[in-house]
Amino acid sequence: MFSQDNSRWEILIPGATNSHKGIRNPNKKSKPKGSELRRENLFNGAPGVRIANAPVTERSKDLRTAEQKAAIIPWAQRIVKQYPYQTHTPETGTNPSIYISPLAPSIPPAPSVGPALQATIKPTVAYQYSNMIGEFLTRLEQLSATTTDPIALGPGTSLSRMAQSSSVPPSAPSSSTPVISASTSNSTAPSDPTSITVDSSTVELSSVTPTADVSMHDTDGDNANMDSPTRTLKMAHGKLITFRECDIPDPPAVSYAKSIEELPRVWDDNSPDWNGTSPLSINNTPIPLVYWPTVYKYWKGTQWKGVKKTWFDWKILVRAMSGMSMEDFWVHFSAPDKFGQLHPLKYTPLLARLAAERKVADEKLADLARHELTTEQLTYRKGAQLHVMTKPAMIAACYRRLKGIDVDDEGDDDK
Repeated sequence: MFSQDNSRWEILIPGATNSHKGIRNPNKKSKPKGSELRRENLFNGAPGVRIANAPVTERSKDLRTAEQKAAIIPWAQRIVKQYPYQTHTPETGTNPSIYISPLAPSIPPAPSVGPALQATIKPTVAYQYSNMIGEFLTRLEQLSATTTDPIALGPGTSLSRMAQSSSVPPSAPSSSTPVISASTSNSTAPSDPTSITVDSSTVELSSVTPTADVSMHDTDGDNANMDSPTRTLKMAHGKLITFRECDIPDPPAVSYAKSIEELPRVWDDNSPDWNGTSPLSINNTPIPLVYWPTVYKYWKGTQWKGVKKTWFDWKILVRAMSGMSMEDFWVHFSAPDKFGQLHPLKYTPLLARLAAERKVADEKLADLARHELTTEQLTYRKGAQLHVMTKPAMIAACYRRLKGIDVDDEGDDDK
């Protein structure tokens, strides 16, 4: 009943696992990795061979001679003596934080600018301001020539004196009008700097027209768009709509899947069903859906590719509804349910039915075109090569075009 082998009694020890397999050897080695196998093959099973036989790394040695080492000190002393270090010291009476080029033009200080402020202004900036002041005063003298009263900029200040004090260079434009000066020599500034006195009358500085050198603000968007190209859309009854690219909004996100009856009312303004409304408006003018290719194809081609298929579906639906009442339309486009009752088709099955009917009509026209037209008439150019039409839709579209029948241009582009 009990085993005579004493070693088998160990399987009854509590906590033993997989007792049906007996005692396992815990020192079993797992399968070595590929890197370990490659290393053993490379070093013949001796991993320490590479380290033992590797050359000892030594530090870099200074191979210079004693004479070369001793020659460095005299060379360094000779260089320091030949090129001594110089500390920059600013000139007396100048601002050490501002560098003034010796090539800058000499600009005498203006009477209204103090010595301390003049020293902190760079010559290039003062030169620009002197040009601006000189041109402004020249403009004032030109304006004064058209008036009968002398112009005085404050008591005791003349235009010529201010022009001289502003240090206008010889290249500045000069005026041929006579210099008009005041009677007194008081150099005090006027009490109101925003106006100039003309014999008891006041001329505002803002009314003076600036010269061409004065930078003006960029024109706003409305004025800038005045120069953009325009397009003119001819609608029904000779109505013309002129618009720019900025006037075209994004294609409206509109769907007629649940209101197919509304399509004829917004499709064409030449139709008696037109109700004068449209989801697209340009300059507060409703644009019928039939004109969408003219509006979007050229200026917004990427957006037109996104709505082209939807627009073509609308076109097919409107053509199917034309010439019949809505009652007859739904009688024709109805399908029976499992109980045999007719129900109008939904939007997607309706488009599928129309596509199937259009395919049958295209095949009939294609057979007729192959008998009436020549091969040269049924070719199209793609790049530099001529190809013969093979698709029935393309052949039918070519036949309609040659016979003057209305063509579904927006649905037959895939050659």
